[in-house]
Amino acid sequence: MSELHIVFGGTFDPPHNGHIALALAASERFGSDVWLMPNGRPRHRVGPQVDAETRAELVELAIADHPKLHIDRREISGVVTGELSGYSVDTLEALRRELGPEQPIAWLLGADSFRSLHQWHRWERLGELTHFIVVERPGEALDDLDPELGAWANGRWRDHPSALAKASAGLLYRLPFTPRGESSTAIRQRLKAGDDCSDVLPAAVSADIRHGDLYGSGTAGSASSLQSDQGNEL
Repeated sequence: MSELHIVFGGTFDPPHNGHIALALAASERFGSDVWLMPNGRPRHRVGPQVDAETRAELVELAIADHPKLHIDRREISGVVTGELSGYSVDTLEALRRELGPEQPIAWLLGADSFRSLHQWHRWERLGELTHFIVVERPGEALDDLDPELGAWANGRWRDHPSALAKASAGLLYRLPFTPRGESSTAIRQRLKAGDDCSDVLPAAVSADIRHGDLYGSGTAGSASSLQSDQGNEL
């Protein structure tokens, strides 16, 4: 088997230090690179304030100093061309076609998003395409799942990260992660109020946001009102 291919999907509106810390934690735990994938069409909430291409550029700035972190623009370009719907299952099917049936793939997501997995589009197909690395923070136990999801998850949990590299898809792993306090929602509110958010944003991201006034006026970068069902705002 090849090295685990970890995908961290999210809105990244904007990408903050917590996103980077989580991606690095997953990279260290699995000894693998992590691909941050800005979603192009959020279906789980009102669309992001900044357009997808600008958010991708901010992600590139955020990860520039981290050689184990990369950007995957697949959803952004696929939604624009109509090749992808924005649903995670379609994105993963495209990724699987590219990487092949034997490549181990893992999707990094928060426990809150995982608990709603059974509500995602064609959700049972996901287990045929990817593993899930579930970010488990204090107070977010995973023993109270919906009965349908719990039955599906039964027998899939693994205690050692190496297990995910030995199979192409279908397994679950809990990744403990202590919350850092960053929140994209709170950061947007602070930026709109004119606050300096350099304490929670990578320096290059903070500088670019200030230069373009991306969140101050609420008019920069009009985004679509649709998006994928993954809904990670970690």
